[in-house]
Amino acid sequence: MKSWKDVKDNIKSLELEEKEEIDIISKLVTKVIDRRIELGLSQRDLAMLSGVKQPAIARFETLGSIPRLDTLVKILKALGLKINIIFDEEAATA
Repeated sequence: MKSWKDVKDNIKSLELEEKEEIDIISKLVTKVIDRRIELGLSQRDLAMLSGVKQPAIARFETLGSIPRLDTLVKILKALGLKINIIFDEEAATA
């Protein structure tokens, strides 16, 4: 199976910004899935804990959709995760 990096490097039709967006979302989804599995939770369990419907969690985990911020916060909170935003001075000035 190819990694996201391999796929991303070979996509010619996307701009750099679009690739970066997909990269961020991919990392976030991976973290959510890893944490859910680490806690021994099914998608149904996470749905019950977060108040988000299981099909919405499934779509998020398969990159079928990107949830609204309030929905994402519910999922992260149920998993004991937080969004940490770090601004790199070099990126901010680029």
